[in-house]
Amino acid sequence: MEAISSPEAPARGLSRFLPRGDTLPAADWKKRHRFLVALLAAHALALPIFAMAMGFSVVDSILEGALLPGTLALAGLLIPGPRELCAGLVSLGLLSCSALLVYFSGGYIEAHFHFFIVIVILGLYEDWLPFALALVFVELHHGIVGVIDSSAVYNHAAGQEHPWLWAAIHGVGIGTAAVLSIGVWKLNEELRAEKLKAADARAVAAADDTRRRIERDLHDGLQQQLVSLAYALGSAEATVPPELTGVRAQVSQVARGFTDALDELREISRGIHPAILSEGGVAPALRTLARRSAVPVELDVRCDRRLTEAVELAAYYIVSEALTNAAKHAHASLVCVELEARDAIVHLSIRDDGVGGAAPGHGSGLVGLIDRVTAVDGTIEIASPAGGGTSLVVEIPCLN
Repeated sequence: MEAISSPEAPARGLSRFLPRGDTLPAADWKKRHRFLVALLAAHALALPIFAMAMGFSVVDSILEGALLPGTLALAGLLIPGPRELCAGLVSLGLLSCSALLVYFSGGYIEAHFHFFIVIVILGLYEDWLPFALALVFVELHHGIVGVIDSSAVYNHAAGQEHPWLWAAIHGVGIGTAAVLSIGVWKLNEELRAEKLKAADARAVAAADDTRRRIERDLHDGLQQQLVSLAYALGSAEATVPPELTGVRAQVSQVARGFTDALDELREISRGIHPAILSEGGVAPALRTLARRSAVPVELDVRCDRRLTEAVELAAYYIVSEALTNAAKHAHASLVCVELEARDAIVHLSIRDDGVGGAAPGHGSGLVGLIDRVTAVDGTIEIASPAGGGTSLVVEIPCLN
């Protein structure tokens, strides 16, 4: 069975403690990428100067210290590739700068700290590729180069005699720095998610307020005017002389048209913001939805108290959208709706016997459901195997 969970659904296992990656908004990512490209370009200028200060020739300093970092900086800036490619090029460039710094210094231990600084800075990308590149780069550089030319990596006998051992030691250090950077990255993701959730909640609340205002305006304004006009037409019809049957028929037809328009307006008004939800609560509102549904509904509501307004609205619109989806997309013949308020959680289950295969983003209305649930700190699990119907399981916290 295929399960589609909302972004707020509780994760399981180790992934609960790890960031997702690749979640930076495009504008933020571009700003950080430009900063890291500029940093790499600055290394391309500074490394040759350092190399000459350490006794290398001008030509060697420029060719070895500027060519590779400068090329990768230009590539990361100019190549119109995906994020991963651009981030990978710049990450590789900064890691190469660390290796060059160690080489120009003669393998000094202090120069190795540049790797630690780079791994922290690469955390700005908030993606897994830079961290993977850093760990692999350090192991291969310290190990392979340490075997080929140990003095270019280590300035102490232990490292020169056992390059792979010290490569592993340095790898542990880099891994520790990566863990700290990943922790900050995870915190940033959670903060962005909280801000997005708060924005969604404000948007949903504003939409609900707008619905209430429109419903009130329709009820107090246009609806009352139609009632008055229908009453006036009824009175006018009663005053038409019996012998003017044609006129009486026309007036009667217009009166029926006003009555039909008034009924339709009431239906529209109830759909915008159901008055029965505000007056009676979620149970009678769901019973009304079930009666009006184009698909037969088996309804089971176990809730003996009023819920908070936000929770009642969420439950109502989730069921309303699900019933619409069942009729429009799933071609179901039966929908089972169960709602139970237990302790501080509202449990809502909606199942249909339709065609299944529903997925967010394919015109099925599931994106709106997920947004509605996450706006009230709820969770939603969706199972919709092809040919096996669709099942929604929603849990919404409800602390009165």
